[in-house]
Amino acid sequence: MGFAGNGINAAHLYRSIDAGAHWSNISSNLPDAPANSVVVDPNDANTLYVAMDTGVYVTTEVTTCTTANCWSIYGTGLPNAPVVELAAAPAMPTGDGRTGELRAGTYGRGLWQIPLVTAAIAAQPIISLNPTSVIFNGQSIGTASATQTITVTNTGLAPLTVSLVAVTGDFNETDNCTAAPIAINVTCTIQVSFLPTATGA
Repeated sequence: MGFAGNGINAAHLYRSIDAGAHWSNISSNLPDAPANSVVVDPNDANTLYVAMDTGVYVTTEVTTCTTANCWSIYGTGLPNAPVVELAAAPAMPTGDGRTGELRAGTYGRGLWQIPLVTAAIAAQPIISLNPTSVIFNGQSIGTASATQTITVTNTGLAPLTVSLVAVTGDFNETDNCTAAPIAINVTCTIQVSFLPTATGA
């Protein structure tokens, strides 16, 4: 806690990188109000949150705070009440597909939460097709064309499950994509052939 007044100019926040042997003032542009709680982002040690009587402030470059203005107000919608406690919940879902929440307890006004600056997108599979389309030449009715191969690659960060490969019209397919989940950076193939039953495109 620290603020200026009555001839006193006390710093809000200090930082040590040598287990407390030396301390640096990192208050820089924090407002002139008491600082009540500080949290280091669990995903990034350069990101800090500080709870103040005027709201929650954040920096993503704590190493620059000794020489430059580094703090910004974080989020909107907090009531005009002192924020007395902060807590990080890195595994908590944010409701938009990410994980990582910052909780702020305010004086007499309840508990508020907002995604961490470093809220992570949950690991998901990503399907990549090569090629993304195939073109068949003219083919005699009732005869099958040569097959064309589409390579499916999982470029995401979680196994990809393909439950069905479906074709419509005068096409046939075989594949090895539905037998088991496709691991990260692993491929499977879809073989497509054209078997026209009538003239036309």
